[in-house]
Amino acid sequence: SGLVGSEMCIRDRINALCAFGDFAANSVPKLNCEEKERFVNNNKFRIIIMNLILLRHGESEWNHLNKFTGWTDVDLTDKGIKEAEFAAKKILSKKIFIDTIHTSLLSRAVNTAYIVAENINFDKKNIILDWRLNERHYGALQGLNKSETAEKYGDDQVLIWRRSYDIKPPELDRNDDRHPRFCLLYTSP
Repeated sequence: SGLVGSEMCIRDRINALCAFGDFAANSVPKLNCEEKERFVNNNKFRIIIMNLILLRHGESEWNHLNKFTGWTDVDLTDKGIKEAEFAAKKILSKKIFIDTIHTSLLSRAVNTAYIVAENINFDKKNIILDWRLNERHYGALQGLNKSETAEKYGDDQVLIWRRSYDIKPPELDRNDDRHPRFCLLYTSP
């Protein structure tokens, strides 16, 4: 799940203005940070600073079993629910205002987003779901135990399949029940 929040204070605006070098020099020639602060305050100069919070879903049933999950739609464990509640408490403690929440279509991510939203008083109906935020599809590895797969193919190969952007895991046969074409979430009417 990803949450986008914004918080702004004069110190942040000044730091941003000081950090922008050429932009700041063109807009406010040869001013030090104290002079820039006066400029910001006197001229209603406004820099909006956004925070992007990337929040991974809580522990899922298959995380607990050490299985490759991919697009398999499994839910959160009790531990995963507590992790989502903890994440919400951290967001609240930082006093970050959340503008939007985006999440994948997978239950573990959606439920994490719903738990966080409920705890921070964000209206759940405003959560944006998109399949393009789904985690990596692990193809024929989905459902396999990660340790057993590493024993069979080697740790290095499994790491490549898990972390590489340009090397795909073994593909699913098109007729495999795990193929996305058999899931209603990913088929067109």
